[in-house]
Amino acid sequence: MSPAPPAPAAPEPLSVVGIGADGWDGLPAASRQALCAAEVLIGGARQLALLPEECAGERVPWPSPLRPAVPGLLAAYAGRRVCVLASGDPMFYGIGRTLTEVLGEQAAAGAGEAAGGPPAPGAGPRLRILPHPSSVSHACARLGWPLEDTEVVTLVGRPAANLVRALYDGRRVLVLSAGAGTPAEVAALLRARGFGPTRMRVLEQLGGPRERTAEGTADDWDAPPGDPLNVLALDCRRAPGTPPLSTVPGLPDAAYEHDGQLTKRHVRAATLAALAPAPGELLWDIGGGSGSIAVEWAAGAPQLPRRQRRARPRTGRADRPERAGARRPGTAGRPRVRARRAGRAADAGRGLHRRRADRPRSAGRVLDGAAAGRPDRGEHRDAGVRGAARRLVPAARRRAGPARGRPRRARRRFHRLAAGDAGDPVGGRETAVRLPVPDRPPPGDRAIMTVHFIGAGPGAADLITVRGARTLASCGVCLYAGSLVPRELLAECPPGARLVDTAQLDLDTITAEMVRAHEEGHDVARLHSGDPSVFSAVAEQMRRLDAAGVPYDVVPGVPAFAAAAAALKRELTVPTVGQTVILTRVAQRATPMPEGEDLATLGRSGALLVLHLAAMYVDRVVGELLPHYGADCPAAVVAMASRPDELVLRGTLADIAGQVKAAGVVRTAVIMVGRTLGAEQFRDSHLYSADRERPHLPCAAPSATETP
Repeated sequence: MSPAPPAPAAPEPLSVVGIGADGWDGLPAASRQALCAAEVLIGGARQLALLPEECAGERVPWPSPLRPAVPGLLAAYAGRRVCVLASGDPMFYGIGRTLTEVLGEQAAAGAGEAAGGPPAPGAGPRLRILPHPSSVSHACARLGWPLEDTEVVTLVGRPAANLVRALYDGRRVLVLSAGAGTPAEVAALLRARGFGPTRMRVLEQLGGPRERTAEGTADDWDAPPGDPLNVLALDCRRAPGTPPLSTVPGLPDAAYEHDGQLTKRHVRAATLAALAPAPGELLWDIGGGSGSIAVEWAAGAPQLPRRQRRARPRTGRADRPERAGARRPGTAGRPRVRARRAGRAADAGRGLHRRRADRPRSAGRVLDGAAAGRPDRGEHRDAGVRGAARRLVPAARRRAGPARGRPRRARRRFHRLAAGDAGDPVGGRETAVRLPVPDRPPPGDRAIMTVHFIGAGPGAADLITVRGARTLASCGVCLYAGSLVPRELLAECPPGARLVDTAQLDLDTITAEMVRAHEEGHDVARLHSGDPSVFSAVAEQMRRLDAAGVPYDVVPGVPAFAAAAAALKRELTVPTVGQTVILTRVAQRATPMPEGEDLATLGRSGALLVLHLAAMYVDRVVGELLPHYGADCPAAVVAMASRPDELVLRGTLADIAGQVKAAGVVRTAVIMVGRTLGAEQFRDSHLYSADRERPHLPCAAPSATETP
């Protein structure tokens, strides 16, 4: 009898070790043993720096963006003893969740093994989680706050507006900061939302030797930025006169931006009570005018996990997606609501249950009449699902093909909307909310997912256009230039939106992100600084989207040269002095200038020159322009135009280079050279001249001697 084949060797478990600000000294023996035994140590640069020399494994810092790199990084070190470092508790807003999702159910099954417990033979790589007290545990210990009574909100990679839904008078909130600037950002948000009296405490380097606390109120917060590793503790206090809000359904009608098609307050409250939201369910609000039902579903009862309070209003009017789900400023943070245009209500439900091979999910609680394709007789009956009645048994979860991820278990339910008065009562087992029938689009007119190139403006967050802000708020994915776009603009993105910083990505990766989002059915906001038409590198992105068959449009923004002119308080075109403005740059090794566009050639025109991306080459600029403009020609440099740290340098070609070097300006600056910058004596424009003949205005106001 031949001997049985040897059992396959058990794969090395992947250890995940939590470490705090106290570093090596604060680690228990099991964590130290795992770190010393590891052949590869993966973590953030700050965490790796806390390890002593006796941890001899190869040290690998996490790349950015982190999550897309995880599968490849783990595959590269397969078969070796790998230890991943995490801040505090790895399973509390930490890398532990990402690893369990990437490695799948087998890894999750082994995540609870005791330290040193062997994985099952033949199983995939398992996780050994060795936690450390989280920053929240440390903070509650310092403050004397019961952890179970404390709300926790993370702003790491998320907009500050996510904090708003946690703001209630008397509530204690711990905020996981995104960096040193988060306390000031939160203080500004609290003041804007009527919570200026809130007591704020910034707890830095918790548990470490450099632990420090700063405190004050949001109204008088002026502390300079401190350590980026901090937790913010809020004792919420509402200012007198600020109207209270609640997560209980039935917000005031005035809390919404709407054009009259709004389900009234008492109807919303009764509808949500009948629908009885449960964790994991997704609401499709067919015919949602202002999206109020969807908003209050997603705002949700506190017991629903935020990632599971999701709703999607569908509307038949072209202007609805911009309005649906919108709340007036100061009412509450935006919940997880994404509006879509769906055409006729008879068509709105079709396709909502199609499974994708990579995203299997349960069929959900679908009620009779949903997407049944009944004839449209002026009512949205075919779009309806009765609120709490006739629920079907959820279909068994099944895969439609090779799955590339864990099944999503979200169930779906419909909200019936029919023609009639929005004030009709809700009653009986077959709940129906009646709304006016929206205008129907032409046959075949359907929503198309689009990439929107949006000009974010020169730097100040409030210089984005109204159209740009609205478009940004409607996109489920935002790709932004992190080194140039102000972080405050990301607060305009809807909750749950995927935010991708493109500062370290190449063109192929950026294009792949946009194509992927398009295939998933998401509108994409491609957020560029300034205006997309000038030095924005959108032309090559458009060319690739054309090749991929992905539609796109452009939302213009305020260009940097316009913000620079505003900072200088100068008009760039002055009568009889200069009527031409040339936007250009200087040749660089990576990107040469086309023939005939060098500074020496352009300088012969004598026009006002505006140079982008040229601050570090100011000596070359001056040298090539002096022969044409003269040493006394006015020149100016505006760095960080429109931002709080804006810097304006004025001079001439003779001294501007010295000023730029002394100020240390090397980037994010605009250079202007031309006589219009110093023009004082010039003829008035003919536009407003008294000698100009003006046509009779039929609606002009009557003079004092005329009788109206």
